[in-house]
Amino acid sequence: MADKRIRLLVKAEVKKAIKDLNKLEHQTDDNKKSASGLTGAFKTMFGAAVLGAGIKTVVDTAATFESLQTRLIALKGNTHEASASFNAFTEIAKTTPFQVKNVVNAGIQLEAYGLQSEKATKQAADLAAFMGVDIVEASAAMGRAFAGGAGAADVLRDRGILQLIKDSQGIDDLTKLTLPQFRKALEDAMTDPDGSIAGSTDLLAATFTGKVSNMKDGIDQLANA
Repeated sequence: MADKRIRLLVKAEVKKAIKDLNKLEHQTDDNKKSASGLTGAFKTMFGAAVLGAGIKTVVDTAATFESLQTRLIALKGNTHEASASFNAFTEIAKTTPFQVKNVVNAGIQLEAYGLQSEKATKQAADLAAFMGVDIVEASAAMGRAFAGGAGAADVLRDRGILQLIKDSQGIDDLTKLTLPQFRKALEDAMTDPDGSIAGSTDLLAATFTGKVSNMKDGIDQLANA
């Protein structure tokens, strides 16, 4: 009699366990469906966010490039020359550790100071790399020196550039030079292939920072295209 009761109790417990397992399995399936639905929703939201960010990047880049080209048109006076200048600045940016926006802004600054921007911008890039500053800052310093002579070249003096000019060219007092003479001395110092300034961008472009900058330029060009 006791054995029969034990068997009945065991049977009842087994049935209950099976029922609980079935219930758990059903809940698990529901959870899987819910999780799957939630994952799908997250994927949709994430995809939309990525697409939105990508579109924003493209729009922002295109707007920036258009703004730069508009400034160049105002500076050059016509679309053809502005387009040629923009292409020249883009090529400079590809081979220097400075991004297109900064190169264009530097070129505009140099042009405003009276320099031929396409030629002077590469010199300004070398000067910036040598001084360890951004090309916009270097262009401003170079432009002030070009326009006002040694007396206006306070940044170049602080950075040791004026001393470099004096030492390399044997000039005792730069303030005694006429403005054309000072301009020539400055250009000679920056373009001397055996000097310290020329080619500085090539060295910096070969570093990790320079390669990252050039990669960003490539991405910007792609986004604009």
